[in-house]
Amino acid sequence: MNSLLLKALAGKDNIDDRCIATPAPSEIPDYPAILDKVKGTAKPLAGFKIGLLKEGFSEASCDQGGMYDVRVYQRVKDAADKWKDMGASVEDVSIPKDYQMHALSMDLWLMIVRMGCVSSVIGGASGRQGFHQNQLTTGMSALRTPEGWDKLPFTVKNMVLDGPELYGKATNLIRLLRENYDEALDRFDVLVRPTTPYLATSHATPDATVLAKISKRFGQTMNTCSFDVTDHPALSM
Repeated sequence: MNSLLLKALAGKDNIDDRCIATPAPSEIPDYPAILDKVKGTAKPLAGFKIGLLKEGFSEASCDQGGMYDVRVYQRVKDAADKWKDMGASVEDVSIPKDYQMHALSMDLWLMIVRMGCVSSVIGGASGRQGFHQNQLTTGMSALRTPEGWDKLPFTVKNMVLDGPELYGKATNLIRLLRENYDEALDRFDVLVRPTTPYLATSHATPDATVLAKISKRFGQTMNTCSFDVTDHPALSM
């Protein structure tokens, strides 16, 4: 299933400008066919190098006041052991240089997302070359009124109010983050880390405070947001 999804999603579509530099659909490898070739072989991943990103596993666990659940860790590491049985080499790899860049990636992502959120929410997004949903843009412009602002969820208000001051600094630091990952990917075919650091949470009660509602969402993207800003391809399994 993952190979079919990858073949369908990979490549440029002339709609999303973030895909412009990728190959055309006709040039995308036939991933299902490649998978079929290695099925049934004794070591289908022979020669494949997998790096377990230390920073994706190493924050404080939930019982220590952190966000990482050791059960999630263990499941990912158990999967890595199975890849070893299939012939892959699996090693720990760290991205610690340049101000602990992986740990900083969530802050960088927040600065970029919030700046984009400001222009989108007020109906004035620009600088993109992809498909524009003009009706949505027109509708979003109504949020610039007091009535529209009152209707926004608290999470969106937080992004707008916490907007553009650090955008330039974050953009420059993302270059360093990208270089760090590129160096690691020169050594490994793929980097692995938990998609989400903890098990699914319950919903906040309808009468919960704003902080109580926000707390349910903390850290969900802490292991995935870095590739959102570096433009490295990623796949959840």
